[in-house]
Amino acid sequence: MSTTVEALSIPTTAAALVQGSSPLTFLYSNLASILPEPIIGLIAEYYVAPKEVAAFLKLIAEGEQDKAEAMLKNCSELALVPGNVTDLSKRTFTNITGFQYAVWALDWHMWTMLLKYIPPEAVTEQIAQSERGLWVPQYGVTANWENLIQALNQYLSETRSNKPLSVCQTWIKQVGGAQLLLPAHVINEYCHPTWSFDPTPDFSKPEPSGVWRSRTTSGGEWFSAKVDGGTLGEGFAFCRGARDCARGRLVGIVGAERDSTALAALLKARRAQRAAVVAQYLPKPEPARRAAPGLNAGSSS
Repeated sequence: MSTTVEALSIPTTAAALVQGSSPLTFLYSNLASILPEPIIGLIAEYYVAPKEVAAFLKLIAEGEQDKAEAMLKNCSELALVPGNVTDLSKRTFTNITGFQYAVWALDWHMWTMLLKYIPPEAVTEQIAQSERGLWVPQYGVTANWENLIQALNQYLSETRSNKPLSVCQTWIKQVGGAQLLLPAHVINEYCHPTWSFDPTPDFSKPEPSGVWRSRTTSGGEWFSAKVDGGTLGEGFAFCRGARDCARGRLVGIVGAERDSTALAALLKARRAQRAAVVAQYLPKPEPARRAAPGLNAGSSS
């Protein structure tokens, strides 16, 4: 006999009702680790259409913060339901929530917005699950762009050593190739409309909305831009430096140094911000205290 969504009974408790928890909040906060995944999926689909979840996750992965928040204002449960998404760098994530993707990507601005719509107990559960997510073996617990910083430093070393034969290939293939793998929010920083990478921005500064987020460069959208007929990673790489926008061109030492310094500062800031949110919602248990010598219940003087 087949089981229909209508026939499913969603457990609730008096405490949950008093707190005003929605069925999905209660489900993902209390029952996700107990019920079989197919049952969880059926319950979720009853409340949120899979197409809406897919559209929402796509906006998260592509850094469309304001559009994602507009969907949440109409249906806050979208922040609770996992789904599958392929990001701009063609990485596919299975059974991931928008918050989990944002934390994986180190997208501080995005997860800060999402926290307004997720109950604390659900945040705790999502963080705990993200440490063992299906995407971890392939993509790691978090994103990082150390490969880009290393490529820029290699380019600087070769430029200073006057190695013209390798400099151009390092810039295009290594720097440009690493730029193709960046999470959307790092691209947004490259393309920030009001600041450059010189001086290094204050990456701890909150933004009131996502209106600043863009992928627009001097040659067009980041992934589809063309410079002299070439594409990113094949014909050029981007530099921001002190310029008014990201430009696809071979640069000198100063521009590459500015980018390397800013990107290292961004990575350091976002890692610290991730550590802070994990510590806030998933505190480590305190170690058991040892009894002082001579104070055991069975000791004799």
